Amino acid sequence: MAALIFLLACTGRLAAQTPATIWPSTATPTTPDVGSDSPVELGVRFYSDTPGYITGIRFYKSAANTGTHIGNLWSSGGALLASATFTAET
Repeated sequence: MAALIFLLACTGRLAAQTPATIWPSTATPTTPDVGSDSPVELGVRFYSDTPGYITGIRFYKSAANTGTHIGNLWSSGGALLASATFTAET
């Protein structure tokens, strides 16, 4: 398993853009994954009370966690909104 972070940009009536995030950029998991070889999909449910859009997803993993990693963004109703394959992982 690995840790996943969503980056949000919110648009308000007075400001053109007000960046927001669920976790600060300094937040990193103590244990990024537990070494399972089985594919899993993890998620974080969040709610925004301000209209906006997702600008990025952060993905944390250990160096031993190799292979293809895909990030998905789902609606509150369970519809897949976007999907991206992580590249140039470190």
